[in-house]
Amino acid sequence: MDDHDGYEMVIDDKQKTLKMYIKRDRETGTILVKFEVERVPIPMFNLCTLIYETDLYPMWFPFV
Repeated sequence: MDDHDGYEMVIDDKQKTLKMYIKRDRETGTILVKFEVERVPIPMFNLCTLIYETDLYPMWFPFV
């Protein structure tokens, strides 16, 4: 997970221990987003809900 090859850091929030990286692929026109968070307790129900709501991704992330 420490491989940041080609990724550009766009957020480094030290209070929330959150880092966000993006990588633009000019050939395909896609944008890859990678988040890093130090151990934060996440309820499993909330995580599964987010994963299963794939039909809402275009509304949350317009470029999807």
